[in-house]
Amino acid sequence: MGESSVMLPIVKPGQFELKSIETVGNYALQFFWGDGHQTGIYTFDYLRQICECEECRRTTAE
Repeated sequence: MGESSVMLPIVKPGQFELKSIETVGNYALQFFWGDGHQTGIYTFDYLRQICECEECRRTTAE
C-alpha cells in the first residue's frame, strides 16, 4: 500500500482570538475573530439554549 499524506491545517497565532463583540439590535450578538471573520449573529435565545450554566439550564427548562 502506498503512503497517504495528511494535510494539517496551518494555525496562525491569534487566529482564534476573540477580538470584540457587538450587539445586533436588542436580540443578538456578533463576534469578531482574530482571523478577520465576523459572519453570523447569535441570538440571546440561541446562546441561552446552548449555555451549560445552572441558571441557563433552569431558564430553558421552564
